[in-house]
Parts: sequence; structure tokens; C-alpha cells
Amino acid sequence: MFTADLATFLTATGVTVPILSDGEQELVNQLEDEVVLLTLSGGSHELMERTFDTPSVQIMCRGAQNDPASAETLAYQVDEALLGPICPVDIGTRVIAITRTGGPPRFLNYDTARRRVFVCTYLFTAARTSF
Repeated sequence: MFTADLATFLTATGVTVPILSDGEQELVNQLEDEVVLLTLSGGSHELMERTFDTPSVQIMCRGAQNDPASAETLAYQVDEALLGPICPVDIGTRVIAITRTGGPPRFLNYDTARRRVFVCTYLFTAARTSF
């Protein structure tokens, strides 16, 4: 699954907080503080029929309680990990481009424990597989 491979990729780039992927959303509230949640969404059209898909992944970064800057710092660490490498890159499948949809990470809200949450969506141009 692409989000599991993406979690492995982010961990390898130095993201040290728990990274949850599709199907693990219920665990977000069980974790104490910082967490990254990856949610695969529809994306865009396929490119070069039967060759490349363009899935999108929404990435939510929650910071530590009583540390308003930690969510933003974490969101930009993830952003740099995704936009920093020179493509193509292997994220469980060959990815030839990574772009943001809608701009840089932005503040979304506070959770019930008053921890800040930042969100950003990325579009991946990737070799066609089952996402």
C-alpha cells in the first residue's frame, strides 16, 4: 500500500514521530503528542494511459501539547522530506514527481487537547500500481 511505503520513506528521511497510514486513524487519539497521519485520496487523472497514476496524499501533522510551534515544525520537516529529493525516487513504486496541491502546509485547527494540527496535500506522479 502506497501510504505504508510513504511512511517508511518519511522515517528513513528522519521523521521520528509515529506515522500512521490509511486504516489507522482511530489510533491518532490514543497517541500522546506528535503524530503524522497519511490519507490517500483520489488524486488526478492518469498520465500516459496504463503507465503513470497521480494519487494524492493528505498529510496531517499534529504537534505536542503546550508547544504551539511543534506542529508547524513537523509539517515543514515532512514537506522538506517530500519536496527535497531529486526525482525519480523509490517510494515502494517509482515516483517521477512530487508536488503540493494548494500551497504549503497550513494550520487546520486545534484538537480536543489543544494541540495544533497542520495539513498539506501532495500529488505524486507514480508508476501505475494498486494504490
